[in-house]
Amino acid sequence: MMQRRMRHLAGITILFLLFSSLFVGPATSAPDKKPKSQTERKEQQGPGNGNGHARGQTSSSATTSGSIDVTSTTTASATTIAPTTTSASTTTSSSTTTAPAIDPTTTLAPTTTASSPTTTGATNTTTTTTGLPTTTTSSTTTTTTIGPVDWVSPEGVTIRIDSDGAWTVDQVYQMLLANALDLDLIGPTLTIHVQDVYASSASTSASSSGGVYNSFNAILYLEGVDSSFVNTPDAILAHEYGHVWSMYHYYLSQGGMWDGYLAARDLTDDSRLNSSYRWTLTEIIADDYKLLFGSPETLAQRPNHMNWEIPHPS
Repeated sequence: MMQRRMRHLAGITILFLLFSSLFVGPATSAPDKKPKSQTERKEQQGPGNGNGHARGQTSSSATTSGSIDVTSTTTASATTIAPTTTSASTTTSSSTTTAPAIDPTTTLAPTTTASSPTTTGATNTTTTTTGLPTTTTSSTTTTTTIGPVDWVSPEGVTIRIDSDGAWTVDQVYQMLLANALDLDLIGPTLTIHVQDVYASSASTSASSSGGVYNSFNAILYLEGVDSSFVNTPDAILAHEYGHVWSMYHYYLSQGGMWDGYLAARDLTDDSRLNSSYRWTLTEIIADDYKLLFGSPETLAQRPNHMNWEIPHPS
């Protein structure tokens, strides 16, 4: 009987010791703190190291913490639930911390939106490059090149090129220098206009005060396409400049009188004067000028006088 009691007490003692060791062990176990430390470290590193990676390691740490008391979950549930809950809370907190880090991924939507305006901008640029504005600009540039070009010579002559013909200011100016007498005197009063509307001609005007002419202006038109000027440019320019030169001196040197010229040409009482184009006084004197003062090119192009019924001016 005594032996049976001793055996019974020994069994109870062993059970008590076993029960005590199981109760005390999980509550003071060091591994319970280590997962918390790892979890806290992962919470601090999570947003910086990437969302998925930080959350995965935190969850793994919580699982390790829970696996320590798998056998004592029933007996020490009150003690082990706290770390598990803390660990779960930590995991939830980690998830919550990780959630804002998803915003950069969400930011991809604005990035896509930003890409759309960029594409639209590129389209606008293409439209601008290939559309009507470019054509208009090109047209304007062409018009500027073909359109009126004004230049004033050192002598004061204004030369305007406004023609579809292949004329340049320098071409016209060089022909003028070769054929123009008294250019320093007449130049400031003269405009030469190369154009495609009027036949080659000269227009002159003068003003007077007290019966005395004191100012003079002239425009010399040269027809730039499909004209006699295209075929014999030097001769036409010399003849038209002859009009300007003779009228300048008619007004400002001769006081509006032709007497000296008519006497020199033996035409004072000639009834044929001004009866037809070739007998027009101003045309006769312009062609006299061409033959007396024209360049070699002028004489080669038109060596004869327009009025073959009068003597050569030389």
